[in-house]
Amino acid sequence: MAVELIGQSQRWQGLSSDTKPTDGVRLGAEFYEIDTKKKLTYTAPGWVEAAESTVLKGSNFNYTQLPYLVVAISGNLLYAQDLATNYIHSSADGGNTWSGSLAQNVPTVRTGVVTAAGNVVLVCQNGDVYLSTDAGATFARTLDEGKDILVAGIDVNGETVIFAQYGVDLPDTFKVYKSADGGATWAAIAAMTKDTTAIRHYHTVKYIRELATWIITSGDATAETFWWKSVDDGGTWAQVATGSPPYRNVGLAVIPQKTAVWGHDSSPDTVIYAANLDDITNYRKIGHLPGHCMGLGGSKNILIASVRIEEADPKGSELSWVYVSPDGGATWVQEGVLSGSYYGLLGPDAEHRFYLQSQTGVGAYITTRAVPRKNVSALLHPLSASRSWHPVEISLLSKGFADFNDTNPKWAAALTETVFDPVLVIKSSLDQAIKIRLNSSNEWYADEASVFYGQPVTAGKDALLNGSTWKALGGPLPKGLILGVAADAAAASGTLTLTLYGRVSRYDDHRHLS
Repeated sequence: MAVELIGQSQRWQGLSSDTKPTDGVRLGAEFYEIDTKKKLTYTAPGWVEAAESTVLKGSNFNYTQLPYLVVAISGNLLYAQDLATNYIHSSADGGNTWSGSLAQNVPTVRTGVVTAAGNVVLVCQNGDVYLSTDAGATFARTLDEGKDILVAGIDVNGETVIFAQYGVDLPDTFKVYKSADGGATWAAIAAMTKDTTAIRHYHTVKYIRELATWIITSGDATAETFWWKSVDDGGTWAQVATGSPPYRNVGLAVIPQKTAVWGHDSSPDTVIYAANLDDITNYRKIGHLPGHCMGLGGSKNILIASVRIEEADPKGSELSWVYVSPDGGATWVQEGVLSGSYYGLLGPDAEHRFYLQSQTGVGAYITTRAVPRKNVSALLHPLSASRSWHPVEISLLSKGFADFNDTNPKWAAALTETVFDPVLVIKSSLDQAIKIRLNSSNEWYADEASVFYGQPVTAGKDALLNGSTWKALGGPLPKGLILGVAADAAAASGTLTLTLYGRVSRYDDHRHLS
């Protein structure tokens, strides 16, 4: 094939058998061999194979600058864009080697995902969405919206793709889009369409695979910052948290024990927060960063945060740093300073590598790959054996009259923690009494007696039960316990709610290990 000049930046590509250019070639020019996937550098003797460009060796990661802007990850498969030419490239090994030029018709990409079927979905800085069903060889525009998103503003579950819009204009309206067919068609989620009287813009979209849960966040001010959760693949959404700065973020990580970790994007100082996803309102501060947290990723117990200080910040000029925690957020170290102004983070890939996106000038972007060093991950043991008491309010049941009869008891979910000093509050408008029992399984014994918790209690209208009124509540209710409700006959009308109050003992450790 003919040697091809890529843009005007002294970069060529061709086959290994092609005659390389020499006339007018500057030292440091690059030649990419499509067939061997080798990158050559022009030196005084001629073209030689380029050494890997390691820009920083940290205590936890080694950092390598990649030739293209990485915009989507699936396992070790990367899709990236050469911003000098707009060509899309792919790598099957985490950026060690690259394909030749693929499609070229995609505008400057902000971020993207790869679906389970291999569809490549890219969201551009101009708001257009492009889809490839042939591994990046061709792309077609499937949505023309006109609004940018943040790097952390998109995620994927199988063939479901959800992204949320970002912008800085006032007034404006921002939408959350969902595709159920791998990016081919899109629909705005009506309940999540918000104007700037409600939010400033959207920030983060995160799918937590272990919990089959979507999280979407917004910013910026206290009255504009919210977290929403969906457990039905984006069908319905519930608000679970609000308030800035604690919940304002542009990316979050989930580590073992269902712990979310995030840093807020404000200066001059950023706090890193953590909370168990079962109780996101019970957050705690676990670290500090010197500037905006522009992305935070996690793989097992390794956490990495990209940090930038902007020119508008009181600390002065534009700087960018990497902070890493090898032990799930217990300790943080500054790895070093890298070039550019960070604006996003992708990963981890299948080898626990992360990809930090930086802007080095107007329209100029680079990717720095962070490769974890061996044996740097600390054990996830509690920081100390100390515990403290935490009040809890657990909604056990909320049912209508049609749910209750004498042959079909209703059971609450098993307790996830041991509850001390339990108090059960019953709010009932049923037209008859109910029986409530505690058991280690959802079996209603014929003799109506639990081996461990004795006889059930009969209650009518609103009531408060504790150890004085029901012997079963005389001690702590252990983890795994189940509460059941039944009636002697079918109720004709009314509703019933049961709420358990008490306190639980937890480690003084944000990871809530037990």
